Amino acid sequence: MLKYNIRLMIQSGWWLIPIYMLLCLFLFDLRYLNQQELLHISEKVFVFLGPLALVGIMRVDQSTKIQFLLYQRLRRPMTSYMIRIGLSLFVVVISLILMLGLAKALSSSFQFHQVLLGSVLGALAMGTLGMFVAILVRNIVTGYMITFLYYYFELMTRGTYTKKFYLFSLLSNRFSEKHYLLLPITICILSSALIVWYRSDIKTRY
Repeated sequence: MLKYNIRLMIQSGWWLIPIYMLLCLFLFDLRYLNQQELLHISEKVFVFLGPLALVGIMRVDQSTKIQFLLYQRLRRPMTSYMIRIGLSLFVVVISLILMLGLAKALSSSFQFHQVLLGSVLGALAMGTLGMFVAILVRNIVTGYMITFLYYYFELMTRGTYTKKFYLFSLLSNRFSEKHYLLLPITICILSSALIVWYRSDIKTRY
């Protein structure tokens, strides 16, 4: 079951993650950065690792054949969902550890754990929102569109409307506010799980 879901997730978009990481290394010099300089890169660029890992989480289940396999034979879509959530969270954390660890190795000066935690929460906030929308409307493109709109909205309004839920709060040295992102992250994960459970329940009954 685990190997099966890993293979499906790689096909669904994970293969883009190492390409994106290499692109970041090509575009940005991570040597000798101070914390504020690194935060600009991490908060505005590395956060897209979240959508790449999470938005397409149930994409592979959209085809009729896959739905038949999951709902009529395995009948464990919730198990697959929970496994993929766990794997995606792991991939996001590991990817950010690698990027920030490389910056640290290249003599950049910053508080590693603080930047890592803030970056993980920002990436998950974007990723889980896109995942929820993609599962809700059964369209991965719409999920990515909403993610980009959210990113652009926060970039332009600078937290005027989202207040303590501001996506880029680390750039304003408001680290404590990053923890508030746990609320929308949790809501998106649980809401997505509810949708998956409801649809699987309908499928198995009819």
